[in-house]
Amino acid sequence: MSGDLFRVQFIRSKTCFLFIPDKWVRKLTDIRKLEPGSTIKVIYDSGKYAYFSWQQSSMQHDNVVGINATVATNLGFKEGDLISLVICNNPPHLHRVEMCPLSADDLEMIELSSGLLQATLLDQVRVVWRGQFLTAWISNTLPIVLHVGSMDPDVNVGRLEQLTEVVIGDPLNNVLPSSENHWGSKSMLNDIVSSGKSLASSVINSVKGETQEEVEESFENELLTERSKYVFRVHPLHRSLPQHGPLDAFIPSACMSDLFKFPRNQQKSLFLKVTKLPSSKDVSATIVKGSEEGTVENVLDEQINESLSTNIRAMSVDCIQEAKEHYYFSNRKCIYMSNNLRSTLHLQIGSQVILSDFQRRPPSTSLEGVELLPVYGLSCLDLGKNFVEYVEQMRSGLVLSNKMLLTIPTEKGYIDTEVQLLPSSVTYSLVLPGQLDSRRVYVRLEKRTEKQPKVPPVTPSFPTSVVEDLHLGHLSCVINEALASLKLTLGLHESYTENQSVRINNNILILGKSGCGKTSTANTICNHLQGSPHYVYNAVMKCRPLKGKTVESIFKHLQSFIDECVYNQPSILILDDLECIAGVSEDQDQSSQASAYFNRISRMLLQIFSCLQSCHSIGIIATAPSLSSLSSSLVPPRGIHILNTCLELPELAKVDRLKVLDKLLNIKLKNKEIREIKCWDTLEVCSKKSEGYCCQDLADLVDKAMHVACMRQVDSNKTPVLEACDMLQALSDSTPMLLRGVSLHKEAAFGWDDIGGMIEVKNELKEVFEWPVMYPELFQNSPLRQQSGLLLYGAPGTGKTMLAAAIASECGLNFISVKGPELLSKYIGASEEAVRNIFFKAQSAKPCVLFFDEFDSLAPRRGHDNTGVTDRVVNQLLTQLDGVESLVGVWVLAATSRPDLLDPALLRPGRLDRAVLCPLPDEKNRLAILTALSQKMNLDADVDFVQIAVKTEGFTGADLQSLLYTAQLSAVEEQQAQISGECLVQLKMD
Repeated sequence: MSGDLFRVQFIRSKTCFLFIPDKWVRKLTDIRKLEPGSTIKVIYDSGKYAYFSWQQSSMQHDNVVGINATVATNLGFKEGDLISLVICNNPPHLHRVEMCPLSADDLEMIELSSGLLQATLLDQVRVVWRGQFLTAWISNTLPIVLHVGSMDPDVNVGRLEQLTEVVIGDPLNNVLPSSENHWGSKSMLNDIVSSGKSLASSVINSVKGETQEEVEESFENELLTERSKYVFRVHPLHRSLPQHGPLDAFIPSACMSDLFKFPRNQQKSLFLKVTKLPSSKDVSATIVKGSEEGTVENVLDEQINESLSTNIRAMSVDCIQEAKEHYYFSNRKCIYMSNNLRSTLHLQIGSQVILSDFQRRPPSTSLEGVELLPVYGLSCLDLGKNFVEYVEQMRSGLVLSNKMLLTIPTEKGYIDTEVQLLPSSVTYSLVLPGQLDSRRVYVRLEKRTEKQPKVPPVTPSFPTSVVEDLHLGHLSCVINEALASLKLTLGLHESYTENQSVRINNNILILGKSGCGKTSTANTICNHLQGSPHYVYNAVMKCRPLKGKTVESIFKHLQSFIDECVYNQPSILILDDLECIAGVSEDQDQSSQASAYFNRISRMLLQIFSCLQSCHSIGIIATAPSLSSLSSSLVPPRGIHILNTCLELPELAKVDRLKVLDKLLNIKLKNKEIREIKCWDTLEVCSKKSEGYCCQDLADLVDKAMHVACMRQVDSNKTPVLEACDMLQALSDSTPMLLRGVSLHKEAAFGWDDIGGMIEVKNELKEVFEWPVMYPELFQNSPLRQQSGLLLYGAPGTGKTMLAAAIASECGLNFISVKGPELLSKYIGASEEAVRNIFFKAQSAKPCVLFFDEFDSLAPRRGHDNTGVTDRVVNQLLTQLDGVESLVGVWVLAATSRPDLLDPALLRPGRLDRAVLCPLPDEKNRLAILTALSQKMNLDADVDFVQIAVKTEGFTGADLQSLLYTAQLSAVEEQQAQISGECLVQLKMD
């Protein structure tokens, strides 16, 4: 083939392949010169060259090769030119190739349809060379031009394979090959403008009857068809507009003026073609369908060209009376479409469309008539007349497209009809009032069973959550701060422009304990931005199902969400339970395999989000229990922070819990799940006793109360009535999520009345522990710091442990008891960790009393331990008791019989504020102790506790209890001996 000349013939194939006649393929294959995958070098125009992969084709002439017209034009070919073909050795496979689009519009279309281009690029081109202006098709009507730059390996010609990495760089600002016939050359466009103006001047001088304005308008109308394609985002019309048809769309006036030039005092409207830009989901679904049928490319082209394109009329949004309202505010390129138009093009709110083929007026076609086909065969006698009346209402005319869906108002309601223009060659037309009469409107009744496609949902719908339903006041500050940050990140404020060079990224990290409503709060924040005027797209990526998966699997899963967010931007991506894939290892060892796994994922997320937000309007919301649960790569102490704004959800106060319970019961009553509610007065008690409950716990409490009511009224066929006893029983059987798995000390079977004497000690305990629970508002507003630590000391047996146990039942607080030595361990760091864990449990169970018994064994004076274990434990206790993180809702109670052995730092104010002595009981207290301990004993009438109290001087409470137990045991032994003697006498008598 070397040196043979062939003539160029343009063909319609949307590829960069060279099509060779069958004769030459058979001839060269027989002599083993041409093999599958070979590369052909084309020499043309006195030494210029290009490289192609080849395909066999049945040409009518043997010396003719086929090539796509757009590809040939970009390379400088003309149809009929003579070229020379040379067979080359197979070029090396490329690992990496860098390409740059010619314009920002091409770059935007590549970003929005990266999945489609990735899926079809190898079907369009296989051989590339350095400096090539490569033509690729997003669809049959959307070509883009890419400039090929550096390649790896460093060769002049290479071959694209499945694993070749294609890197798209910044646009070249319309730097195009020097070809006089190139369709998009900037200099060529300037030539068109200048030549057009001179042509207009000559026409003005030679043609009579035409004004200069008419000629300039004609020139501008022609120039509109040479403009670039624009990508717009789809927004819905706030309401139906009776004076505008379904094919009327609206563009913000500022955007209309920037992109399209209109003469002064002329209505800003033009006719154009709108084409849906497929998303990655559309491409994936189409590829799966095409793979089953074996025709991926044909299915893609059919989807893009036939069902996703139509002609419309675009007008300025100022035409709408309510344009000044917030419904139509947007500082981005967006187009407002009716529901019928979105249904026709299968467009969701936020989808991307391409506007092209701009014209000032529709093509001049002779419309002979209109044929109406009612959907489902429904019709009325005056449907044609109603259609004419409908057209007359349109002041600026009605745009009709062939086979469009039109809803016509009639006396019986609205009828959906399919419109067919006559003759069938007319694709679309502008019908003005008075242009048609009922005689040119034909109604054809035809039984049709296919259903019209419905308008897709706006965005993925979130499940109804407790937070969304209740609109809790305690979360309003968190939600408002998050909204302000996201509006700044997404550029939703009025001063933002799409070309703004400075981008501020304030991503959100929502922190809170399990069940407090982190996910629901994130969804609520997104729902605030989901509606008008911004229509922000949002997607939720649940990280918990990805726990333990490989980094490659997580990246692939994340990429699908990113593709959708980029396509529908401005967007918000929610990373729910981020700690599951980017947390910390349980052993806290940075060199472990788990830590390396989490760090790798964290660095991947850091790199992806940094690059993503540098050029796209995408906000990130992540949820996690705490900052310490996330990898240090994501939340470093210094350096780059991806999650800038950390919002911690506050706990529910008593008033908030009361509002939540009230709202939940009203929802149940509204949904007729309950016939009547008779427990309104009990809600105050329930809100007081449900300290530590989160929103989900309260919802579970109401459901459990309904279950109790149903079980109580199981024999009745009516809807249950919720009573106070049902709520109280459900509350007693409920355990909040934070306390599940935490071992709490059960309430003691005795209270203050069961402990005799020690009136002063009891009063001090009530002041520290009971008063803050009884009067929380008073203590909360007090300027003084609330005392949260108390030390009970005294001789052994004076009732220190019994007093601590009585606090749980008297004050209604959770109670955690710790025996001092059980926290000590021989392993380094284990004792300190045990101390941290016990305080963490107390924080989770608040309001809670943390009781340390035998405190002197846990916190002795520092410097007297050879191992250093107790010294580290004391240091940890000092930090926990009065460190940076103050104890809120946790009271510390310690008991010891040797206060002189404790470290003095523990006894200063701010830690263990009070030291209360439990003295040996005097005669009066001994009498009270004996009376309290003997309440459940059967006493003889001759028992005199006063005399016993006088004779037991120096006895402790434990000694007096032992005295009573010993006496009780002696009485039992005497009674048993008496019963045995009586039985023996009876046997002798028998």
